Amino acid sequence: MTFIASAKSNRNRRVVAWLVLLSVVLGAPLALFGDKKKKKEGDQPKKIPVIDYSNIVWPNPPAVARVRYQALQDNFRRQLQDVRRQQAAAPGGRAGPPPP
Repeated sequence: MTFIASAKSNRNRRVVAWLVLLSVVLGAPLALFGDKKKKKEGDQPKKIPVIDYSNIVWPNPPAVARVRYQALQDNFRRQLQDVRRQQAAAPGGRAGPPPP
């Protein structure tokens, strides 16, 4: 039993070795012709932008309020009328104790 298993494993090793050898032989010419890219004379390496740290604020400022004016709810005139009525009903034409 062990003899049969070892014969199969030797066969598998040979097959794998032939496949590796074949891939190296077929891949070698491709690697030889793979030249480096030629640089153009005008190409400059990209410069890393410099970060301006003077604009960074911590903690972040609050967000701008997004409020839209739709209508005025005014109760001032009504309150003014109520105050005038109270002043007219009070003695002397005004609210509070009489002057000394």
